[in-house]
Amino acid sequence: MPVEYQPYVVDTKNVMADGHCGFRVVAGLIGFGEDNWARARQDLVAELSWNMNLYVGVFLQEGIVGEVFESLTILRRRPA
Repeated sequence: MPVEYQPYVVDTKNVMADGHCGFRVVAGLIGFGEDNWARARQDLVAELSWNMNLYVGVFLQEGIVGEVFESLTILRRRPA
C-alpha cells in the first residue's frame, strides 16, 4: 500500500480471491458477510437501475454507466 494512503487506513481484510473479491469486501463491510457477495452485487445493480439518470450525471457519459451496469449484470469470474 502506498505510504501516502496509510494514514487513512484503519484496518485491512483478506477475502477469497475468486474474481468476486471486491463484492466480498463490500458485503462484509456492510454487514452481509463476505459469503453473501452476490447480494451486494444485486443491490448495486438495483441502485444503478433505480438511479440511472443520476449516475449518467456523475459519470458524465451514458456509455460509461452502461458499461458499469453490464459489468455488474454479467456474472463472470475474472482473476483477482
